[in-house]
Amino acid sequence: AEPWTRFSRGSEHRDEAEALTESASQREQLKRYVRLSREAFVGNRHVEERLSSIEGEGPRAPRRLASVLADDERALFDFASVAWYVRRGEAPFSGLERAGGDDDDADEALFRIPNLYRSRTAFPRALVVHRAVAASEAEARAALLDPSRPLREYAFLELDPGEPLPSLTDCAGSTASIEEAMANRMVVDVEACGDGVLVVSDSWFPGWQARVDSAPAPLYRADYLARAVPVSA
Repeated sequence: AEPWTRFSRGSEHRDEAEALTESASQREQLKRYVRLSREAFVGNRHVEERLSSIEGEGPRAPRRLASVLADDERALFDFASVAWYVRRGEAPFSGLERAGGDDDDADEALFRIPNLYRSRTAFPRALVVHRAVAASEAEARAALLDPSRPLREYAFLELDPGEPLPSLTDCAGSTASIEEAMANRMVVDVEACGDGVLVVSDSWFPGWQARVDSAPAPLYRADYLARAVPVSA
């Protein structure tokens, strides 16, 4: 009985040692995943690099954004100020410049460093236009996806019945620069050549309010997705 007892104890120790070894291996694999998943932008890890993404994982996107994302049209990404694309494999659109990546160097497909592509056609996140059109939801959506990019010069505003278009000045040279951008607050410095419409490509959502020089201002739903505010020189 004694030899068997010693053997049994030894077996228990071996099982314990194997469990510890397996646990250490799992910890190393987890550390490796944490390191490589950040480099490969797995999930939402781009947030740790303070990068914004029109795509992502987690809560569902607003209905209109989800709708146009499904179309996968470059006009949408240009309007949304997407200047960089992180993709495994080929560029999603023609004319993009490859700026980095080693898609074929990693052993595991999940951890391959994606290719980085640059677009030279992205809109600024905030811009001032001096032409506006009253549009239905369908008309604004069509303008957003129009490959001729009418939104560089026009704001397609969804107005309430009887609501007039803002007064605009036909001029050029207005500028807009974002001074502060948070989840619930944005400050934009505008230099306008005349009366115009400031368009911010972030999604319109109920509850937002606008102020121009500390005074309350109208806030329009523009270009199917965006927020817009009338401004003056």
